[in-house]
Amino acid sequence: MKRFLLIVCVLLATAAILRSQPDSAPGGQVPRVVIGIVVENMRPDYIYRYWNGFGEGGFKKLSAGGIRYDRFIMPLHILNPATGTATLFTGSYPAVHGIVDVTWYDRTKGEVTGCVDDPGCRTAGSPSSEGGVSPRQLRASSLGDRLKIFHNGKAKVFSVAMNEAPAIFSAGYSGDAAYWYDPGSGNMVTSSWYRETLPGWATAFNARNLSANFSARNWVILKSASDYGESAEDNCPQEPGYGPGRNTFPHSMATLVKNAGNYAPLKTTPFANTLIREFAQELISQEEIGTDRFTDLVTLFFSSMDYENGNFGPASVEMQDLYLRLDGEIAALISFAEEKFGKGNVLFFLTANSSAPYPVDYLKERFRFPAGRFSPENAVALLNSYLNITFGDLKWVEYNNGLQLYLNHKLIDLNKVDLNEIRKKTADFMAQFEGVRRVVTAAEARDGEMRTPFQDPIANNWFENRSGDVMVELREGWQISYKSKKSHYSGETHLPLFFYGTGTAAKVIDEPLDATGFYPALSTLLGMPPR
Repeated sequence: MKRFLLIVCVLLATAAILRSQPDSAPGGQVPRVVIGIVVENMRPDYIYRYWNGFGEGGFKKLSAGGIRYDRFIMPLHILNPATGTATLFTGSYPAVHGIVDVTWYDRTKGEVTGCVDDPGCRTAGSPSSEGGVSPRQLRASSLGDRLKIFHNGKAKVFSVAMNEAPAIFSAGYSGDAAYWYDPGSGNMVTSSWYRETLPGWATAFNARNLSANFSARNWVILKSASDYGESAEDNCPQEPGYGPGRNTFPHSMATLVKNAGNYAPLKTTPFANTLIREFAQELISQEEIGTDRFTDLVTLFFSSMDYENGNFGPASVEMQDLYLRLDGEIAALISFAEEKFGKGNVLFFLTANSSAPYPVDYLKERFRFPAGRFSPENAVALLNSYLNITFGDLKWVEYNNGLQLYLNHKLIDLNKVDLNEIRKKTADFMAQFEGVRRVVTAAEARDGEMRTPFQDPIANNWFENRSGDVMVELREGWQISYKSKKSHYSGETHLPLFFYGTGTAAKVIDEPLDATGFYPALSTLLGMPPR
């Protein structure tokens, strides 16, 4: 009952958003099955750059055979697989759905919280704590929730991913299950929010021990070296790779897994995409997908591109090889689904939940572009000194989340400092750093959201009580750089979007479409209300 009430509250809180839609008449043919393909950190130009190396059944089929949007964008201040997935599948921006980042600072608890953290849930599928998560932090209904409600609970909704946040935000509150990869055990797992135990078929799949099998292989290039002319040389000095001396093919999975002490390195390779595709096909076969007149939804997330971007970059041979191999995975998935359900009964979509920037050194050294690195740690250290001189020797910055600064409100109140004044002085100070395009305070973001909703990336991202007091936006080509951890920041906003299958015909839409329009475009093809 509590779960039902929570879903109802979320639905009532969701804003109605409508954007451009593909041609489709109400009452026309709707698919028995929708298979969603979401690629993390995918630049649209990858498809055209690698076009000649693709087969006919994957990217080419989706691009040339259905509806293609050439100007699909996601203008978010903080764009990553968590914020991007929540935006796509709710048809709203973080200003509505509340997922402002992978983590944010919870002032009421005085601690950092993860976007899917839920200590009331546990793991199903392994003894790890990977399943202590749920969609509770999401403040808007997902496509899966709406599909369930539209079909009176009879539609089936599943998601399969490497990471928990994309899986959960696409399945929503009422999905039948969201599955993701546990690098400790090498198993596909879920949360007790969805299922207390894994179904027998998933347990049998895990028993195949694909992670161990893949770990015994080397990652070698798919084709001959001469077929990778669209990429930089394999030993490009700007690529950190897997460490010193490990930035060229072949890559030893056994060595990487041994050094890591778990199966996490597999996430950076094409083997992860194979595992996701095989698990999804097993799910489709075992969960009676497409067996009735109610449209079912299965969404797959291919994440290797997100991880690989940090190790090698968009211009690497590794990236090209990943996409050539992913093309084969997509072709196999399309062939499997069309054979199982019939070509007229299945609708595919392909998009991305984030895009990929070019590495700073690559831009500077090869193209003399004025790129650079912004260190939040160094900037905040200098900011603290400035605030101490201005307001007194105290710790005024409570938490630094890279591009968001959280000020200590209790300290500010105790010392009778005007909150908007210290916010403004903080913003003015941060705006002086090289590479900073602009700095916006919480008050300005709140007002900006009400004046021009969903036009400004910071206003799109700002959510009361979750976002920081001050938001920093970087210039093109600049990246966040931490001393002891990797950053997956991307200022790119252009994403791919294709629909192929039931209700579609070859068509290119050149009208601008922002990410909140994905949901209405898909719902039209499903014969559902846009919101």
